[in-house]
Amino acid sequence: MKCAMDYWQYDPANEVAPGDPSKPYAATSITEDWAEAVAYTVYPEYGISQGYNEIRFIRKTYVEMMIAGIY
Repeated sequence: MKCAMDYWQYDPANEVAPGDPSKPYAATSITEDWAEAVAYTVYPEYGISQGYNEIRFIRKTYVEMMIAGIY
C-alpha cells in the first residue's frame, strides 16, 4: 500500500515557503517550513494579519492530507 510520502516530496523550491517574508527561516528549514504550513492551514487569519507569505496549494494540500490522516 502506498502512502502520501510516496507521492509527495518536500522541495523548498516548489513554492514560496509560508511565513515572514523579511525573515525567510521557513525557506531554510524543513521543520520551520512545516510549522508555518500547519499554522497557516489551521489559523490562516494569523498569517494574513501578520502579512506573511500565504501558504500555496502543494503545502496546503499536504498539510490537510496529514491532518485528515490520509497517509
